[in-house]
Amino acid sequence: MGSMEGRLKKASFISRTILSPFIMSIDNFNSYTKIKAYNEELQILLANQLIENAHLKTHIRKNESYHFEFPVQDSTFVFADVVGLAGNLAAYNIVVNKGQKDGIENDYPVLSSKGVVGKVVQTYYDFSVVMPMTNPEFKMPILDQSSNIQGMLESNISGQTYITFVYLGANISIGDTIVTSNLSRLFPPNYPVGIVSSIEESQDALYIKGRVAPTTVFSNLENVFILKPERKESYEEFIESSNKSR
Repeated sequence: MGSMEGRLKKASFISRTILSPFIMSIDNFNSYTKIKAYNEELQILLANQLIENAHLKTHIRKNESYHFEFPVQDSTFVFADVVGLAGNLAAYNIVVNKGQKDGIENDYPVLSSKGVVGKVVQTYYDFSVVMPMTNPEFKMPILDQSSNIQGMLESNISGQTYITFVYLGANISIGDTIVTSNLSRLFPPNYPVGIVSSIEESQDALYIKGRVAPTTVFSNLENVFILKPERKESYEEFIESSNKSR
């Protein structure tokens, strides 16, 4: 309605106040929708990358656990995953996913990539129970690598591990490395057990004992090596028969 000039003014006014903002709103909505979809794609991509990185870290950590951090003798090992714990407090045992079908037997020694773990105490068809050296029932001859002093590995009900039966005045010091002894019928000699962290006197004042910090970190133990012993020396049979005859 009205003159051409009036209609043009009205059209220009409507275009500025209604049409242009409406069109801009549609454009902004479309842009927001595209940005939202793009962000969702980025989030999915980021989530996939995080999952892949987690898998890679797990794979790297597992590969690292395949390698010993100390020299080992030529022996046959079975690599096993830790799948559970059994028992209470420090008297717990470790459950691993290898058993009789893998040739595992009782009293087989168990290692981690860093050192001694314990021994197999019960086998089943497809899993085994391992007693760790921090269990109070576990005992084993050990050796101070610096002084060649022999002792016995023992743990208390709190899971604290010691080298015991060391004569008072023996040259054993904080920081010494404790390893398996050649007197052990369970482990080959010179496998890492732990580091002496403190020295204590016994109540009878005849012996001292050193508290040992294990080289194996039991709180985050995921994998172990089960050693299949290949030797059965005649002297071991002689010692066993002699002990039975006493």
